Amino acid sequence: MKFFWNSDEKGKSDEKKEFEEKDEVGKTGNSEEEMKQENEPEEMEKIENDKVDKPVGREIEGEEYGEEAEQEETDKNDNSKNDENKLEKILENIEDINGKVEILNNLFLKKIQSIEFEKKTTDKLYKELQEYKNDMYFQLIKPIVMSLVSIRESMKKNLKSFGAMSEEEKSEILQSYIEEVEIILENNDIEIYETNIENDSYVDVKKQKIIKKIETPYEQLHGKIENILSSGYKYKDKIISPEKVEVNIYKKPEEDLKGE
Repeated sequence: MKFFWNSDEKGKSDEKKEFEEKDEVGKTGNSEEEMKQENEPEEMEKIENDKVDKPVGREIEGEEYGEEAEQEETDKNDNSKNDENKLEKILENIEDINGKVEILNNLFLKKIQSIEFEKKTTDKLYKELQEYKNDMYFQLIKPIVMSLVSIRESMKKNLKSFGAMSEEEKSEILQSYIEEVEIILENNDIEIYETNIENDSYVDVKKQKIIKKIETPYEQLHGKIENILSSGYKYKDKIISPEKVEVNIYKKPEEDLKGE
């Protein structure tokens, strides 16, 4: 069985359907708006929280960065201060070294001056000492020199009339000269000694010097002093000039040699 609607009823149904669709759309739109309105506070809260959290985080990061920057700046300042302190210490050490070098230089100059002064003083003292020694030496030998001068003048005086003198007078003059020399030597602690050969004296190599050896066939005369050529001289028991002597030396006769 088929039903047929007219166009008016069809139009009304279409309008109703359209109105229902609009109503549903409106409800849907309202529900969406309501959902938006419901969600809006939560989203706003999230946004606010994000806004709050983000600056706080940034502030914290900024504070940490600031502290690091301040620490770096402090470290830089400390390093610069340390460098300045090191530089000051180096400069102080350099000044101290310069001062010590200057002191050493002054001491060196003073030492050189002192050495030069000591050298001049030493040369002067040596010269004075040498002069003193020369003068002292002359003072020591002056008595001998003056005695020799006196003997020389006496000999010159007697030489003029020496040819007209007798042998006895000549001998006496010469003997006087010998005595004068002996006195000079005695005054200067020189002792004159001479061995007495009449007492069978034999040679003593410490006191005599053998000038000549005389051969003798008599063995008992071996080493006996035959003649004294000059006297011996001692200074404070030290021999300065030994006696000069002739000594007998034993030698077997040629006949005895042939018989052997």
